[in-house]
Amino acid sequence: MRKVWLIILALLILVTFGCQRQEAALINIQTEQTPSPTGDFEAASAEPSWTLELELPVITGEDFTYDALGVPILNEEEHYFSYYLEFSALRVYEYGNSTFLDGRCFNSFITDLEGRARICFYGEDGRLYGYGEILTAEESLTLPAGIDTPIYAEIFSEIPVVELDYVIEIVTPFMPAEGV
Repeated sequence: MRKVWLIILALLILVTFGCQRQEAALINIQTEQTPSPTGDFEAASAEPSWTLELELPVITGEDFTYDALGVPILNEEEHYFSYYLEFSALRVYEYGNSTFLDGRCFNSFITDLEGRARICFYGEDGRLYGYGEILTAEESLTLPAGIDTPIYAEIFSEIPVVELDYVIEIVTPFMPAEGV
């Protein structure tokens, strides 16, 4: 019991004498005095007499080509695919001894786009384990403008690829359809 009282007494002493109020004050120490303005005010506000001479190289090169909507074509191989095609509701499933892809592709360009694409399945090691050509019901990949078109593919693989990551790759670049 005596130890408890000694501990309490020690804590009271620490609290009483250990906590002290501290005050801080900001002291502004200037090492140099700023000179007060003197002289002619109009002369001080006059335009500077120096001129900036900067030599810029002449930029030469080819002009951008633009699509029908005015978007610059930076990469002809992937332009229409990247800007105007949107793949959605993609579902990879096994049926019987085969693997299939079902989904939709929306073409937001003003005319039909045609090209070829395939779905490729890669493992964690970066190795290709399966692929399939993406087609529409007409067994091509002509995508009508402004329409959400059903797509499908039969996946060729010797192992199950349903759980693997996939990428949609361009086989033939998408371009506006001829005769539209």
